[in-house]
Amino acid sequence: MRSNIAVNTPAPTERTPVLILGAGAIGCLWSRALQQNNVRYDVIVKPAYARSDNTARIHFRSLIDPTLTLDYTLSAIVANSAQSAYNFVFVTTKANDALAALASIQHLIDPKTSIVLFQNGMGIQQSICEQYPNNDIACAVTTEGAFCTEPFHVVHSGKGVTQFGLIQTPMRQGLGSLLELLNDSYMSHCETDNIMERLWRKLCINAAINAYTVIYNCKNGELLQHADAMQRIAQCCDELTQLTAALKFEAFDALKAVYTVLENTYENHSSMHQDVNKQRLTEIEFINGYVVRLAQKHTLACLENKAAYDAIKAIEAQFDSA
Repeated sequence: MRSNIAVNTPAPTERTPVLILGAGAIGCLWSRALQQNNVRYDVIVKPAYARSDNTARIHFRSLIDPTLTLDYTLSAIVANSAQSAYNFVFVTTKANDALAALASIQHLIDPKTSIVLFQNGMGIQQSICEQYPNNDIACAVTTEGAFCTEPFHVVHSGKGVTQFGLIQTPMRQGLGSLLELLNDSYMSHCETDNIMERLWRKLCINAAINAYTVIYNCKNGELLQHADAMQRIAQCCDELTQLTAALKFEAFDALKAVYTVLENTYENHSSMHQDVNKQRLTEIEFINGYVVRLAQKHTLACLENKAAYDAIKAIEAQFDSA
């Protein structure tokens, strides 16, 4: 099934509801959800991908429904070409890039702008709250799977749920208007009042998988075939369990959750594995690095997370000399 959807261009004086900051897999996935709901939005793209007509052509296909293939046009602009503030800014960049990306569109953020963060890991959320103390800030934790085969070619690889929750509310605008924009989209979503705990649980899963797919150079599920890897992952989960208790979060079986993810995403390459293959900096500072710093704060031993962190940092150090 192939569909062509035309871009909706807002009137110059209208305030566009959503700006998507980051045109990678997750940014493009949400562009499709907004387009499906006829919600006006712009996507910030790198200057190298900018076109004179301020559009980009998206090719979208689904592994969930192999018959579904979509081609559609979105409004694609560079950071300095927009002038008016937005109601919502979806930050879908890597955690490493989030602060710089927001700084590039600071002129498009006013007190009425709510910032929605889609980053993996933890630590970056607090930094953004400090940088934007006058804005409502929400986080999104998603189990949707998506990847790009090339720029603007998006594959929806796994159906999931996205949970939204506020972490800073000086304007007290709530999430009602955001959820209303998304109500009829194909992306399952809900609001949660314990988003920090949801972020922590996702961090635990990432901390116990991502670095090890790099260390053992394998797909997610292939870790199950490495006895040494699984022993290290079990130790990593023990450390995460101790930290969960120190943070007074609800206890959960981290190792069981990891096994479930490895089985359900057997053929997937982790985002960290993809980054290393492309010699890009990973999000290790916001995953195992964050865990190590948190353990130090709580005077807890964290030897396995530190070993995983050091291994990835050593690999990253070789990028410049390669």
